[in-house]
Amino acid sequence: MLFRSPLLSQVSYSPNGQRLVGLMNNGDQTVLFTADASGGHMQPLTATDNAKYQIRWVDWASDKQLVFSLGYPAFRPGATTLETRLFAMDPDSGKSINLVPPARDKSVDIAQIEDDVIDMMEDDGQHIMLQLRETQGMVEPSVFLVELSTGKRSQVQGPLRFVNEWMTDWQHRVRIGFRIDDTDKDMQIIERGPDGGNWRTLWRSEEHTSELQSH
Repeated sequence: MLFRSPLLSQVSYSPNGQRLVGLMNNGDQTVLFTADASGGHMQPLTATDNAKYQIRWVDWASDKQLVFSLGYPAFRPGATTLETRLFAMDPDSGKSINLVPPARDKSVDIAQIEDDVIDMMEDDGQHIMLQLRETQGMVEPSVFLVELSTGKRSQVQGPLRFVNEWMTDWQHRVRIGFRIDDTDKDMQIIERGPDGGNWRTLWRSEEHTSELQSH
């Protein structure tokens, strides 16, 4: 009955099915916790105040690694924004690291959204695939392989003009891109073969296709 409580959310099993992770609203706090799936003791790992900081989501990357997102309001020139940050956490100790640490150069404008995980890579257990605009000035995102124990990342897919979303296949290869050109009212789904090579158009919006055919 405990896990039917409206105070609990985002409860999920670890890959081996032996543990649970979830979020629990406790007064003015949201607590990230783990528990034995057999009904054992709930262990709080971290908490937010629900005023400035909020835990947006949590998931298992492996039996020994959690990944969670933290959101908070901020102000950038001309606008109030929602900033997100991404952390890896040891489910036993609660020790966490920032997976997208700030640049040492304080003049570099860090990205607003840093929690856009496109592949948890559960069968790998040591990395995730993260879609990221490395600085706020970047328009299109790249895809990075991020090491959960250190936060080190390597680019596996660079940005492409007007591609705002990427998708991987079951072998964790970047294979699909969603291209939206608001100026030209052009929407496309592009695809690349498993061995790489050039991108090709799988689908194009009917509106734009009709306009091309009428000329």
